[in-house]
Amino acid sequence: NDKKMEGAEWSRQIKPEAERYQRPFVWTIPLPTTHHRVCTLSSSPSPVCVVGVRDEEGQPPTHLICGDDDRAESLTTITIHQRPVLSPASVGTTVWDGSLVLSKYLVNTYGPQGLKGKRIIELGSGCGITGIVAALLGGHVVFTDITGLDLLRENVQNNLSSLQLETTDIKQYSWGAEAYNLAPHHTPFEMIIASDVVYDWRFVASLVKSLQLLSDEATQILVSVQLHDVESHEAFWEAVEEGPFIVTKIPRAQHDAVYQDALIDIVSLQLSHSKQK
Repeated sequence: NDKKMEGAEWSRQIKPEAERYQRPFVWTIPLPTTHHRVCTLSSSPSPVCVVGVRDEEGQPPTHLICGDDDRAESLTTITIHQRPVLSPASVGTTVWDGSLVLSKYLVNTYGPQGLKGKRIIELGSGCGITGIVAALLGGHVVFTDITGLDLLRENVQNNLSSLQLETTDIKQYSWGAEAYNLAPHHTPFEMIIASDVVYDWRFVASLVKSLQLLSDEATQILVSVQLHDVESHEAFWEAVEEGPFIVTKIPRAQHDAVYQDALIDIVSLQLSHSKQK
């Protein structure tokens, strides 16, 4: 399904200013959860099997969509506070479409606790929604940005449990900077995620440098890239294709059926020593 989704009902870019920059963005999505069968005795002649659903803290979800014997889904509501964008350095203070596309891809691809224990860094976290989703899927996420860290921290703390917060961190990090700026976290990370970070050609080289500095050949890198302007878009593709990466564009059929857009790609990158030679 490669139809153009520009102007789709979910798109943040068609929302009025108050909804886009002032009111919180509230997103309810089904997150897969593991479950097991618990047998209990009842007044019936034979035991009755009941599906018992528990989250990572052992608590039942507040809402449940019944699934089959192997998996179920709980509705999770994420609330993201936003602010007006005042400069190119503060574009992350609102939710962008690319973050929703990548978030839904993570949910659909990894399933219940599919990122459990995985060391993940998010570049250009902005409001934090994609990193929050990764943490809800079990990832140990380091959120990074250069501005708006107070807003980012508020969103992370409001949407994750105390147990999940123990395995997350927030760091001020500029693209292209050496990894020691992220201490005590060490490189390489097991996964790098970045949503809608290609919007100004001047930042592309630094972004790609960070992708290289923070990874090795085993690191999975996922970047959502929206065509905002031709110059920055071409600069990104040239940098990764000529750089030390194996570059794969995730087929549109693997994007979420609703949260997809013909102008938004999900790009998978993997460092390759053979390309570095």
